[in-house]
Amino acid sequence: MKTDNEKLLYLDKVIDEAISKIEDIGEFKDYDIDQKVERIYNKLEDLSIDVFEMLVSKGLAEEDRDLW
Repeated sequence: MKTDNEKLLYLDKVIDEAISKIEDIGEFKDYDIDQKVERIYNKLEDLSIDVFEMLVSKGLAEEDRDLW
């Protein structure tokens, strides 16, 4: 069974991959769809920040990591 630290590190990886894949998709021609996907993307970025802050607080990442 994985430890909480291992799960948190994996969560960070999964969120980063999801963000990257959304970026790969690019913009949609349909404005409404594009705006909804943009909101999802922004929420994932917020989650990424939250997870990163947890990693830093547990000593699993350094604060100066360039996320953006």
